[in-house]
Amino acid sequence: MTLRIEDLPEHLRPKAEVPEEAIESLMKALDLWMSKNHPGIKVYTIAEVAEILKCSERTVKGIIHSKKELQYFLVGKEIRVAHEALSEYIKNKQRPTVFDTDLLQ
Repeated sequence: MTLRIEDLPEHLRPKAEVPEEAIESLMKALDLWMSKNHPGIKVYTIAEVAEILKCSERTVKGIIHSKKELQYFLVGKEIRVAHEALSEYIKNKQRPTVFDTDLLQ
């Protein structure tokens, strides 16, 4: 997962104009640190979940807030969804087909 400056909480964003190369370098270093220190943690933004599910961000927000079917957590004021929670949601939404005879028994 590549971190973007927009993903950072407001208090961690640079206050002054910073060259794009410096920001990219910092974000790559942060990505590397996260992969070394927390290799099993994979989280998604609402936009990333929408892309994975091939739906709109509004639909994802509805799944989270109205239906309460997708677990999430907050990083500052930003919603994040753990990979495990998204996988569980997808698994729970799958319906058996005629060919899924094991599921029908």
